[in-house]
Amino acid sequence: MIKAIILDLNDTLDENFGMKLNAMEEALAAHGVRDAKHLAKRLAVKVQHLDMRDPETANKLCERVFKLHWNDGHAPRGMFRLNGSRDRVMRRMLNLPHAERSELYAEYLRNRFDAQDINKEFYAILPSLAKQYKLMLYTNAPPWMLSRWFKKHGTRRFFKKVYTAKTLQSYKPDIEAFEKILKENRLKPEECVMVGDDVTNDMLPANLAGIRTILFSRCIDIHIRDFSELRRMISG
Repeated sequence: MIKAIILDLNDTLDENFGMKLNAMEEALAAHGVRDAKHLAKRLAVKVQHLDMRDPETANKLCERVFKLHWNDGHAPRGMFRLNGSRDRVMRRMLNLPHAERSELYAEYLRNRFDAQDINKEFYAILPSLAKQYKLMLYTNAPPWMLSRWFKKHGTRRFFKKVYTAKTLQSYKPDIEAFEKILKENRLKPEECVMVGDDVTNDMLPANLAGIRTILFSRCIDIHIRDFSELRRMISG
């Protein structure tokens, strides 16, 4: 029997897709980088259509600018420990010194948060979910962003436990983080379910920890686990 639900924040509980690119463009423009399309091409962002309103473009471009040049791929943890070779590449691309690029990322987060909204469908069922299950939030987002998100939407009271990568000292997709959550809450893996939008960060480590997983996506119409389901799904 399911007793608890672990929920991701970014792109799951918040409406974040449309804000990423605008936030990035505003941050870059403030630092003199105004042609985001040109920057995307230079950073080899491979998308079918370079549409600046498209979530895929926004995700890939933001990852290139703000994540991939930090050595461990996790900006909150690694943003101040720049990898030498990638650091030099990004310095040439953006022509910005180390300190200014750190501020660039912080500015991007602020811009993104200012436009960030809660998922309306989730907000509608949140009170009833909280009565039936133990709700927990686990995010790689920095604690200050999480605190402001709770304050903005008044949802903290619905969550029994809140975990950030910083408090757990373990970042997604580390399996250890999910094991810590289970142990602290005295839960068996089969009593818990993980809901998130990212297969690598949310689904895979939770599943490896024995937790059932639910993928939230606005981009997938049908999900199958076995090709024996294919004909039925297509004809249905």
